[in-house]
Amino acid sequence: MPPPRGALAEPAPGALRSGVGGRASARGVVERDVSEPKITLAEVEHVARLARLELSPAEKERMRSQLDVILGYIEKLQQADITDVPPTTHAVPLVNVMREDEVRPSYPVDAMLANAPEPEGDLFRVPKILEE
Repeated sequence: MPPPRGALAEPAPGALRSGVGGRASARGVVERDVSEPKITLAEVEHVARLARLELSPAEKERMRSQLDVILGYIEKLQQADITDVPPTTHAVPLVNVMREDEVRPSYPVDAMLANAPEPEGDLFRVPKILEE
């Protein structure tokens, strides 16, 4: 029978595991550091409100727990020594495969507006989509 959800499973004999916010013991079981959470329930509620999400109390706590783990990984990454790593913006070089921009004749305005449902002068009239 598998361990209950959220419980730590025993690793294979001789294997050592380490996780964010914890350290592997001699038996390989991760011992969690008991520390302040990296994100509060109030901050989760604020982010949910910004994202227009309605979360139940259980969902808020699950989200807080998951975000806490993510922020722990980020904290661990910030400890890495990157002094000899050159800054990059992309993992692979970018190559522009677009053609050169050059002026060419376009379609006549009358032909473009011929099938428009409501042309207004030389423009397309479109329905308003922004809310006030």
